Amino acid sequence: GIPDNTVDGSVPYSVLFSVESGEYAHAGVAASAEHLLSNSDVDVASLLVDMSDDLRTVSETGTFTGAGFSLSSIPHASVTVVARVSDSGEVLASANGRTGDAVSIFFDDESWSDDKYIAFQGVDDDLADGPQLVEVTLTLQSADEDYDGLSVSSIWLTNNDDDVAAVDLEAPFDIGIVSESQACLLYTSDAADEED
Repeated sequence: GIPDNTVDGSVPYSVLFSVESGEYAHAGVAASAEHLLSNSDVDVASLLVDMSDDLRTVSETGTFTGAGFSLSSIPHASVTVVARVSDSGEVLASANGRTGDAVSIFFDDESWSDDKYIAFQGVDDDLADGPQLVEVTLTLQSADEDYDGLSVSSIWLTNNDDDVAAVDLEAPFDIGIVSESQACLLYTSDAADEED
């Protein structure tokens, strides 16, 4: 059998053996036989994801990472891969000139093995919320039933936080000078008066 990179199941074929020369060919003896064989298919429909574990982190400073995608076999119809980010307040996806919570890449019978790239960038949110785990789901759509709705594992990304929790105090008065002889600085507020 010869691999054909196509999910086509087992393909039957026949081989005809016959004697073209020799003593049986001239004696009028029928010396031929047909054998039915089957070429078992080894191809599968799957989405190949090229992204190492150490590239699954972005940050709120705007760093980004990406993944390469290709198909494992020639599709019988075009295939659309939709990557959807679970929290666009933490991570955005980019592909084919579009950036957002969902982007698409496309494959056909000529580009099925070409790497298509999707970039992921961290989003700054001004919250001291620590590292945030974000899921990227991958959905396949196609008229090819082997690829349409194919189950694909999600990609998980971590968006590292760049914010620090702090209290910014601003005195609404001139503090003045405090000397060693003063025990403390007394501040009184008119907050009770303001609530009336």
